Amino acid sequence: MHTLRRMDMSLSALRILHVGHYAQADHLLRMWGELGGKDPRTVAEVGVGNESFLVSFVHTGARLMAVDAHMPFVEALRKKIPTATVHHCAVSDRKGTEELVVAGDSTNIERIASTGYLPESKITGTATVPADLFSAFDDGTIDVLNIDCEGSEPFVLAHMVSRPKVIMIELLPDLPSSPESVRLLRDMGYVHLHDIGSFTHVFAQLTPEQVRMYTTSAAHRFYSRFMDDGDLCFDIGANAGNRTRTFLGLGASVVAVEPQPHCAQILRDTYASNKLSVIGKAVSDVCGTATLHTGFHDTIASMSDSWLDAVKGSRRFGQHTWPVSIDVETTTLDTLIKEHGVPKFIKIDVEGFEYNVLKGLSQPIANISFEFTPEHIEDTVKCMQHLESLGPVEFNASIGESMVMHNDEYTSSASILKLIAQLADGRAFGDVYARAI
Repeated sequence: MHTLRRMDMSLSALRILHVGHYAQADHLLRMWGELGGKDPRTVAEVGVGNESFLVSFVHTGARLMAVDAHMPFVEALRKKIPTATVHHCAVSDRKGTEELVVAGDSTNIERIASTGYLPESKITGTATVPADLFSAFDDGTIDVLNIDCEGSEPFVLAHMVSRPKVIMIELLPDLPSSPESVRLLRDMGYVHLHDIGSFTHVFAQLTPEQVRMYTTSAAHRFYSRFMDDGDLCFDIGANAGNRTRTFLGLGASVVAVEPQPHCAQILRDTYASNKLSVIGKAVSDVCGTATLHTGFHDTIASMSDSWLDAVKGSRRFGQHTWPVSIDVETTTLDTLIKEHGVPKFIKIDVEGFEYNVLKGLSQPIANISFEFTPEHIEDTVKCMQHLESLGPVEFNASIGESMVMHNDEYTSSASILKLIAQLADGRAFGDVYARAI
């Protein structure tokens, strides 16, 4: 979500310690440069899988080191990068051996996989492998670290000797390791900067000046038009706090509403602030209970059957399914306003349930955003009609995650609907912005 300035960096002495094969190496290096780094000492790899990011640094003069528990991955990386030092070992909380389960490109310590993260139907093999603490591989010089260990992330953090400037970490939904990882990072003084994709998060150790620097990011600049220091905002469908962080960074008081328990806990653990209230509920047009459909990707959990049918039909998310249904408690916008006050801005991102959320609002609000997908445009029409029924309102739109308004000026609902209908990419998405006048 952030626009990062590129800075010149010397890579002549670069060593890379990376945990996980879904790393985005270029992003980590940009982050390092953004935070003033000139010559990171260490970057490695633990859990290389089939897509080791170390290949990105073969020509940089970097010293490359990796650790993986699955011997075929180790042998493949040794063959691909002969100059890399590749250890065959599982990073654990104890020295000895671990039982490893293999599922495609993923490998998991068996006692973690048995918590329910990895269904037996997906397991393709098992093995007994050597195990050791992360401190056996951390010599204290790690400056940039990426962690992707399929639930073993706390083992890395708990036995980390170094204090890297930048840490990228995967926090998988429904795993007890995710809130534990966040707690460990917070206890070590790390600040959550932003998310990449569905569940990859970037943390860093920042000086006060660097914190101020990040408030000039694209997201901060974009949302600053809706709020000032001390204003109240509602983040409906907060997930793990991508927007909550921005709103707090602008000095707003935030009511973050998120029905998925593990996401709500991440919000509480990551953004501990007296300006944040986390409500572990869903928002609807009535107070009560409703069914939330979810799966592996917590960012696309939904309570809208019609939206699910639409995105399955368009294959917006490929073969993704929503096999898990849970009952969640619901509240309404009117109830939240009664309990917390009238917000200056309401952001709604609830995967097709936006109209149900807005039906629970009976008064105009200065600024509201709600997500749209073209294949579910009927509900976008209903959202606009409901807001128009509450009082004079004008609209704009931002496509995708561009952090740019499509029109220079706000306009009518008809103009925005025409824009959405004309989007060349049928899988495009974005947010409609409504401003009371």
